[in-house]
Amino acid sequence: MDKFEISTILPVKAAMLYTDWTTSKGHTEMTGGEAIIRNEVGSKYSAWDGYIFGTIEELVENKLIQMSWRTADFVEESQNSQLQVMLEDINNGCKITLKHWNIPDGDGEKYKDGWQEHYFEPMLLYYMED
Repeated sequence: MDKFEISTILPVKAAMLYTDWTTSKGHTEMTGGEAIIRNEVGSKYSAWDGYIFGTIEELVENKLIQMSWRTADFVEESQNSQLQVMLEDINNGCKITLKHWNIPDGDGEKYKDGWQEHYFEPMLLYYMED
């Protein structure tokens, strides 16, 4: 199974990023893809117009979001991958680190690029506008 870790700095406080990630309105606005998500352990979510889906597994307010994660591209027999979103306030904003593991072999780079293109880049633009 593939795994990776990536991070970036965003011009926003961890509390705002946490709220945006865990609410349908915030998640949709910061990424540009429709999301249905709520801040509740055990709840189901979907993002990017239903392409991504899973379950919220652990929440530590303003610091950590742990979720099962899969896309419409996963074959039915594949296990869910796991995503950990870690948030840390720093002087010029928030450091967001994604740890993503249990990804089907050979798909790690595709999803690593996807996080950059479909999350980090639109999020940077979104928070720069605020």
